Amino acid sequence: MGGNGSAADLVFVNGAVYTVDATRSWAQAVAVRDGRIALVGTDDDVRAAVGGDTEVIDLAGRMLVPGFQDAHVHPVSAGIDMLQCDLHDLDSKTGYLAAVAAYAEANPEEPWILGGGWSMDVFPRSFPTAPCSCRIGTGTARGSIRSRWSARTCRA
Repeated sequence: MGGNGSAADLVFVNGAVYTVDATRSWAQAVAVRDGRIALVGTDDDVRAAVGGDTEVIDLAGRMLVPGFQDAHVHPVSAGIDMLQCDLHDLDSKTGYLAAVAAYAEANPEEPWILGGGWSMDVFPRSFPTAPCSCRIGTGTARGSIRSRWSARTCRA
């Protein structure tokens, strides 16, 4: 396999594998080694790449398609969020509000405190059902964590 005969880390067999290759659109199996597709072919072709530590997944006739997976990132927005009030490493409403307060204190000239990165898991139904507002810090700012993947705070 791959010219050096080493075993695959993972193989998918017994499936309908769509290859996105105009000359050979369909296969039965796929072998993966070191996180990369190493072999596509029949079940027999790919089973030859199975070693003692290979994980074998029987697709039981199900379809396997290639794809690029992402976390639905908006790179420009994510970069801007990191330059503003960054909430990415936090996991609670209390943590978010503390971060907004710290940012407000460190940036008193900002009329609005903008940022993002809050986790949908923290809120019921994945989004705040109403603005999560309270007095922050010295009472000079009012905080609001709102939907649209961003935190916005205005100064009172």
